[in-house]
Amino acid sequence: MIQQPTFPISVPASFARAAAGDPRLSQLVQGTYFRAARLTDGAGQYLDYNLRFSSTPTSWSLQQGIYNQYPGYWIFRTDVNQCWQAQNTNGPLVYWNKDGLAHWPPQDWELFRFEFADTGQYVVAKNIYGTNYLRQQGINFGCDGTYGNAVRFGVEF
Repeated sequence: MIQQPTFPISVPASFARAAAGDPRLSQLVQGTYFRAARLTDGAGQYLDYNLRFSSTPTSWSLQQGIYNQYPGYWIFRTDVNQCWQAQNTNGPLVYWNKDGLAHWPPQDWELFRFEFADTGQYVVAKNIYGTNYLRQQGINFGCDGTYGNAVRFGVEF
């Protein structure tokens, strides 16, 4: 059985942007990287705990998840028991356990995978069912995009 993390989750004191060919990017795409990471737009903006880009460097804890034989990542905040959720697998990006009352692990709406984008120095995120990519919708994000309009994330490890 997969264990949920305990909070707060420790994070490295420093992060560095991964370049194309970094083995940690391959681990991330293969679903075998289970540590903290930061997601950036590549121009100094980070996906923050408001689920928007800002200049605040924000760490996410990538935790192994599985639901009905579908493996992926539960992408948790490092300070509380909340992780990404795509409502109905294709809705807005929100938090699972926003009220903090859940006493069970996240499920399928919360599982994401990463794929390489473009030159291999960026990644895109999609839900585990594989058809809906994370895209930017104004200042917010939703999981109703295609590969072509998916947000490209640089990754700091």
